[in-house]
Amino acid sequence: MVEIGFNTPDHLIRFGPTIYVYVGFDPKYNQINPSIPDLPTINNKALIDTGASGSCIDSTVAITLKLPIINEQSMAGAHRAGKVSVHLVQIYIPALVFTLYETFFGVYPIVGGQPHQALLGCDFLQYMTMDDKGNTDSVILSWNS
Repeated sequence: MVEIGFNTPDHLIRFGPTIYVYVGFDPKYNQINPSIPDLPTINNKALIDTGASGSCIDSTVAITLKLPIINEQSMAGAHRAGKVSVHLVQIYIPALVFTLYETFFGVYPIVGGQPHQALLGCDFLQYMTMDDKGNTDSVILSWNS
């Protein structure tokens, strides 16, 4: 269980529930017998996006980390529709000791002014319980192990 809210209502409203994650792709990672993937231990900000059906990675981050592109797909977001790269990504959440190994859409949240390197959508939330504590400005995320 980890708190992903903020100390002030303004921060939660402006940035949404955010968690620190490691991002990368470890070809030796075994999803059937999981361990911790060997990823760069850089704290990236990930927004828990309850309105997104799939997870996204900032395309610049994906290119820098040389994340494998496995496909291209059409998608529509808040600002436009178009084709995006689909990357194979592992996201490790140290606070939960949890690894998400999924396909992520390559998008540009940083160029759009967001502080997040990744957006974790409903494909991520299927493994989690998220509890919004209302006016306490606290959001609690726990893994349904």
